[in-house]
Amino acid sequence: MMSADILLYSQNVFTAKTLEPAPLYVAVKGGLIASVGPIEEKDQWIDEHTKVYDLGDRVISPGFTDTHSFFTGYEFGFLGADLTKVKNLDEALAEVKDYADKHPLKKIVFGHGIDWANVGGKNPGPEALDRVISDRPVIIVHASRREAWLNTMALEFYRIDPEHVFAEGNWRAMNAYLSDEDFVVDDFVEYMKLLNSRGITTTMEMGFDEFYGFTNILRKLENEDRLTLRVAFMSQAVADLPNVPYGVWAKNNFNSDKLFFDGYNLYYPASDLLTEDGNYSEDFGKEKIGVFHDFDYESLEKWVLEIDRVGLRSTLTAGGDASVRRILDMYDKCQKDENGRLINRQGFVFFTSVIHPDDLKRMAKMDTPAEVCLQMGAFGSQQRLGEMAQKYGEWRMDRHNNYRAMVDAGVKIGAQTDLPLFIPDVAQSIYHCVSGRLGNDATPAYEGKHTMTVGEVMQAWTINNHIGMAREDRVGTLEAGKWADIAVLDGNVFKAPIESIRDIKVCLTICDGKIVFSALDK
Repeated sequence: MMSADILLYSQNVFTAKTLEPAPLYVAVKGGLIASVGPIEEKDQWIDEHTKVYDLGDRVISPGFTDTHSFFTGYEFGFLGADLTKVKNLDEALAEVKDYADKHPLKKIVFGHGIDWANVGGKNPGPEALDRVISDRPVIIVHASRREAWLNTMALEFYRIDPEHVFAEGNWRAMNAYLSDEDFVVDDFVEYMKLLNSRGITTTMEMGFDEFYGFTNILRKLENEDRLTLRVAFMSQAVADLPNVPYGVWAKNNFNSDKLFFDGYNLYYPASDLLTEDGNYSEDFGKEKIGVFHDFDYESLEKWVLEIDRVGLRSTLTAGGDASVRRILDMYDKCQKDENGRLINRQGFVFFTSVIHPDDLKRMAKMDTPAEVCLQMGAFGSQQRLGEMAQKYGEWRMDRHNNYRAMVDAGVKIGAQTDLPLFIPDVAQSIYHCVSGRLGNDATPAYEGKHTMTVGEVMQAWTINNHIGMAREDRVGTLEAGKWADIAVLDGNVFKAPIESIRDIKVCLTICDGKIVFSALDK
C-alpha cells in the first residue's frame, strides 16, 4: 500500500456525513483523501516521508466554505496611500499628494485607513482634497470601510455616496483597481491567507457585471498555481441588466477544480410580508424591488427563467415571507428532475428572514439551498427583537430566523458571511446558533427554540454549501476519493462550554492536499 503525504488523526473527526465526530484518521495523498478509518489502522499509511499530525481531541473537519463574500468590497478598504497613522489634516493631505506624485499613471488616487478623529472630527470634504489634487479623482476610504473622503472629480465621475460606502455602490470605480495587477494580485494573495487562517478552502465571490478585469487576475493566479483556495464566482448586475450570454461564456471558460463560474446573484432584496392568515397583502408587488434597476417580481421572474434555461443558477436575497413565497413560485417554474428537485439549484441568500412554514416545506421539496449569515447573531439583541415584535406582530417573530424550523423541514442551510460584513468565524457562528444568544445577551432569544446543533452548524459550513454548488460528489465531506480540503479547530467545539467556544480558532488548513495555513508548525 502506498504511503500518505499527510496523515491526521484525532478523537474528534467530523466527516460531515453524520452530525457527530468520531475517533478516526485521515490520510492525504496528492490532492485527494486516500483513506479515512479507525485510528488503530493508521500506521499502514505512514512511512518516513509522511507528515503526521496527532491532534488529540482537536476537531478535524472538511474545509469550510463561505458562499457569499466580496473581495471587491474588502479590497476597497486597502487601496493606495496608508493613512492609518496620520495625526492631522495636513499630514493626511501630504501623504495623499506624495502617493499621487509617485504613481502618476494611476487612474484614481486611492487611500485608506483615515480616521475622522485625526483630521478635525469629521469628513474634511472635497475642497480640502481639491487643494492638493484636482486633475485626478481621489478616493480615501475611512478606517471603517463604510465612509469615504472624495475630491470633486471623484464625486462627479464615480457618484459614490461618502456616507454610505458599500461594494455595490463602488462599481463605477472598480475597473480602475480590479484590473490593476499592482493592487490586486498581492492583495488577493493576502485575502486568501486571511481566509485560509479561518479554515476556508472554498469561497464564492460576488463580482459585478463582467468583473471589470478581475477574472483575468484569478486566471493568472491559477496558471501560476498560486490559488490557495477554490474560487467560485457569481455575477451580480449593477451597471446593467444580467448578461446571460456572458454567463454561458464564463461557465464554459471557467470550470476547473480551482476556479469556476457559478451563476448569478440577483441582488433585488425583497422584504414583503404575508398577512397573519398567510395571504399576500392587497398592495403586494406594487413597490419596486430593484436597488440599481427598477425591477418588479414579473421582470425578475423572466431573468430567473432565462438564466435557468441556459443551465445556470440564480440566488436571490429575501427577508419577508411574501417575497420568499413569490420567489419560490419563480423557482417552481424552473427545470426539475424526476423527484421535483431544482436541476440548477436556485437558492436564497438570507441575512434576517421570516419564512412561512408551508414555504419551508416547498424549499425542502425543491431542494432549494438557503445561504444564511450564521454570524448575524453578533449584531442582534432581545431588545431589538422586542421592537420588531411591536412593529411587525408578535405572531410573526416565531418565524424570524428560525433555523430550527428550517432544519426540521429539511432545508439545507449553508453558511455565508457577506464578507467584509463578517470575517468567517465558525466558532462564533456555533456560539450564536447553538446558544440562541444575540449580541452580548446572557440568555437565549426565543427561549432557545430557534437553535441548531453543533453538527448542523458544521454541516452548514461544509457539505451543505457544496450541495448548493453541485460539487458534493467531489468535496465537502471527509471520504476517500474526495478532494483533500481539510480544516482543524484547536478545540473541541462539540464539548466545549458555550461561554468559551468563541475562543476556539483554526490551527491547520489544507487545500488540494497542500498545507495553506498552520499554527501547529511554527
